[in-house]
Amino acid sequence: VNISIFVHLAAYYFRPEMAARAFVSRALDVAPAARLRVVMFNVLADGLAQSGDFSFADPAILAWQHRFPLLLQEIDSLAGDIVCLAECNHRSEWETAMAARGFEAVFCAKRLSPATHAGVESDGVAVFFRSARLRMRAGCSIVAIDNDPVFVRVPLETAPDAAGASVPVNVEATHLKAKKEFAQKRKKQATLLLEGTDRAAAVPCILCGDFNGVRDEPFYHKIINAGFTDAYSPFYADIDAQLQRPMWSSYKFRGNPPELQNYLGDFIFLSPHCQPVSAACPPHVGEQGLPCATYASDHAAIVADVVIEHVSGSIAP
Repeated sequence: VNISIFVHLAAYYFRPEMAARAFVSRALDVAPAARLRVVMFNVLADGLAQSGDFSFADPAILAWQHRFPLLLQEIDSLAGDIVCLAECNHRSEWETAMAARGFEAVFCAKRLSPATHAGVESDGVAVFFRSARLRMRAGCSIVAIDNDPVFVRVPLETAPDAAGASVPVNVEATHLKAKKEFAQKRKKQATLLLEGTDRAAAVPCILCGDFNGVRDEPFYHKIINAGFTDAYSPFYADIDAQLQRPMWSSYKFRGNPPELQNYLGDFIFLSPHCQPVSAACPPHVGEQGLPCATYASDHAAIVADVVIEHVSGSIAP
């Protein structure tokens, strides 16, 4: 008997409840070929959670048995069609749980992950897609960044409509180098990410990731100048007004004395022919930040509803 299954089930059904996320939206005068909800979530790898030096997080809430059900709860509540995860380990548990929810998966593990120092498997990025709405149209490709495979491109297409037509879309997920002093390295990594995009420029593309940097950094401008748009751009002002502070995706205290780290470093970028119609505000967080008893990561999931416009002509992967 696998005792861990019962531990996870008990934790899931007796988990603390979180408030529903608020969304802001806009009207678009376009005839969409498809509409998809996209979730980007750094789930805080097991092994890294315990060594994260979080100032106010009790060790009990950092245990995987506590956090995994809460991560699933957040994903369930957001009801994404595409779910991209960073710092994802415990691959078999994710595959089993997400398959039960109707998702297929593509994983891309880091070659050298600090999580292994804690005796846990290497973390990486993962792309989950809802099989009732999407299917792979070709094999995925994994790109190494500085000899570490932390970028994955998944060619998808929507399920055929009544006329038998499908809409192609490439989904890409990444996790760039952390810490402020590595801004130029993130720019280099973004340059590598964008290589090969021209090959599939006619295919709408959704690029998700924990970019570990903010909007005034070179990596961000590099991606925007390549023709992508930030899915949250139309909504930042409204979200800031609701929050009464700038939009964030990570809000935590580290060290002793506690040092606040509050920033927006997770993004969903959209190529031409993709338009955002709504985006989620971050969850309510107490004064002691994340992770906490009701939210299992030090990052909040970001969420955008995206419409894909009709693209004429036949498109190859």
